[in-house]
Amino acid sequence: MASLELSFSEVYNKCSEVYGTGSSPSGTDLTNAKAMVYRGYRQFLFPTDLRNGRKHTWSFLKRHLVMLTQSGEWQYELPSNFRESPTGFQFDSDTGYSPPKKVSPEEILKMRALGIESTYPSYYALVRTPYDQATGSNWQVWFYGVPDGAYRLHCIYIINPDKPSATTDVFVGGVEASEAILESCLAITETEGDEKQGVHSAEAAKLIQILIQNDFTDVPDSVGKMLDPGVYYIGGGRVLQKLTSEDVYN
Repeated sequence: MASLELSFSEVYNKCSEVYGTGSSPSGTDLTNAKAMVYRGYRQFLFPTDLRNGRKHTWSFLKRHLVMLTQSGEWQYELPSNFRESPTGFQFDSDTGYSPPKKVSPEEILKMRALGIESTYPSYYALVRTPYDQATGSNWQVWFYGVPDGAYRLHCIYIINPDKPSATTDVFVGGVEASEAILESCLAITETEGDEKQGVHSAEAAKLIQILIQNDFTDVPDSVGKMLDPGVYYIGGGRVLQKLTSEDVYN
């Protein structure tokens, strides 16, 4: 069944039409239309709630990560779309363990220098991997003490959505967000063409604020689990990938 969500091609074709390069752009015109969509999409993804002047995080960017540690391993790769975690890490509620406290990577290394303690993780640090020109940098989590067994840890995290590339790719947010995304992209088209804001900029701002208000009331009790089918373990969690000595922070 056809969806009311707007595809990547529908949005960049509309941007091209409004910009004056036709509704079926090619070559440089197509490249420019896609660039305007990317700019508009980024602005939509990171809006400000005008009621309080604070950055708003869309509920549809939140994921639930279930992690399973391995004995003796203290460094783990986080999902490639990980951006930040507003909650930190929590153990299963029936374990009785206190949540690990967030510290800096330097603090983890200092504690390790003083002695290696094998126990449940009581501290953690989020660490950027070395920058790569092709892939950017991802995130790791480091724990102290060093896990002495399999511990389940939960984390709510914010994703960096994938960049649309195929003509049929759709944007995050579903049908409800489609018009706000379209108007955000057309607002860029507007400023690119006339170098001033106009009707599309005003419409984008209005739709985003309406969507923010609805986002507060529509947040689900659970955002579901972010699972990688390649690294399941029995019980439905996610086994973290261990690092090699070549990945050690310095």
